[in-house]
Order: sequence, then C-alpha cells, then structure tokens
Amino acid sequence: MRPRLIFVAAFFLAVIPFAAVAEPNRKGTDVEPPRLETLPANPTGQDSEALADALAVTPEIPLGPLDLLKEYEQEMSLITQRMSAEIASILVAQQTNQMSREQAEYLIQERYQVAMMQHEVLSGMHEALERDLAQTAAAAKRLGKAGASDTAVVVELTSSAPSAGCN
Repeated sequence: MRPRLIFVAAFFLAVIPFAAVAEPNRKGTDVEPPRLETLPANPTGQDSEALADALAVTPEIPLGPLDLLKEYEQEMSLITQRMSAEIASILVAQQTNQMSREQAEYLIQERYQVAMMQHEVLSGMHEALERDLAQTAAAAKRLGKAGASDTAVVVELTSSAPSAGCN
C-alpha cells in the first residue's frame, strides 16, 4: 500500500506543474465579447419563417425502459408488415412475368430469413430488458422492505492502539 501511495504522490507532483503552465494567463489581455445580432422588431417574410423553423425544434427526451419495450414491440410488428409488403411485391412481379417462379421463391425465402433474424434480435433485446426490469423491481422491493424496518444497527469501532484501561 505504501509504495502505491508514494507512486501516486510522485505522479501528482510531476503532473501539477505542467497543468499549471498549460492554462494561459488571460488577466492582461482585453477580449471583446462576441457581437450580438439584432432581430428586427417586425420580421417579415423569410425572416419570420426561418425564425419559426428555428423555434419549432422539439428537444428529444430520452426514452425510459418501458418506452424501449414498446418501441421493440412496434419494431417487431413493423418487421412483419415490411416482410408482408415485400413478399406481396415479389408475388406481383412473378405474376406479371418479371421474374421466374424459382427467383420469386428464392427472394421470398431470403426476405423471410432476414425478417426472422431481425425479429429474433429484437425479441432477445425485449426479453433481456423485461428481465432487467423485473430484477430491478425485485431489488427495489427488497431494499424498500429492508429500509422500512425499525432496527438500529450499532457497529463497534476497534482501534489498533491499546486503550487506557488495557495496560
């Protein structure tokens, strides 16, 4: 433990002078603040549209775990819908003699395999998140029950120095 402490202290003593030198001293220089652009009191035409577009930006709120679960479910249903639409277009192309029956079967099988892989990935992520949420809820419930008890815990501190009564 002692050599590690000595190493850390020597490291900080070696690094601190470089950190102090790296920050330039700005007390003597006069730096002007950036100029603020003024907007006209009554914006017209393109100015008001540009201003409205700039103000129309909605901030993105991070998704919570339940939102992610719903998003996984929506993506799984979208995969199914997309695969159905692709198969329908392949069948239409085959019926209009744009491709042979063998080509249509190959493309349908390929689309099916891709959709299944995507669905399995999303399903696995969905199940893992559900399991994590269940474990977190169970742990919170255990901590809630443990924290609600009226039991006081007393820990006796021991010291390495002998007390006055132990001579």
